[in-house]
Amino acid sequence: MSVSREKEVTIPLKTERMKLVNPSSSGTVTRGREVTRRVTRTVDVDVGKSRIRGGGIGITLAGVGAIKTQITQQLEHHYSESSQRELSVREYFTVEVKPQGAVEAIIDWKLICERGIVHLEALSGETVDVPYQYPIKLDWDLEVVNLPKASS
Repeated sequence: MSVSREKEVTIPLKTERMKLVNPSSSGTVTRGREVTRRVTRTVDVDVGKSRIRGGGIGITLAGVGAIKTQITQQLEHHYSESSQRELSVREYFTVEVKPQGAVEAIIDWKLICERGIVHLEALSGETVDVPYQYPIKLDWDLEVVNLPKASS
């Protein structure tokens, strides 16, 4: 079995919104919040998109489960040497809010994954190419939007 890494992809996970206000009329204040998220790392093997090279009959239905298990175990072993079972982020951000103002903090969570192909050599001489995806980083973007003042 050999592995070809192809590219990194970004997968959107979730958007969180929070309102931060400054009821004071005397000055700008700084508001802060902590953001936290955790995901379990799992190998995603897409046997349904496998390609067979070398001519032959292909993979039997019983063989698909065995191949998926074998690839998953090999990739988990390959990645476990340099990574944890979970990805987590715990960070603090601050924003300034004008007097009697409000802002909305919009947090877009995303998962950065490595995509590639696992190449398996069958006893019959065929090569089976199976796509996989593995999470390598959990990240987030912050957008701050000024909210309109409420009319009295």
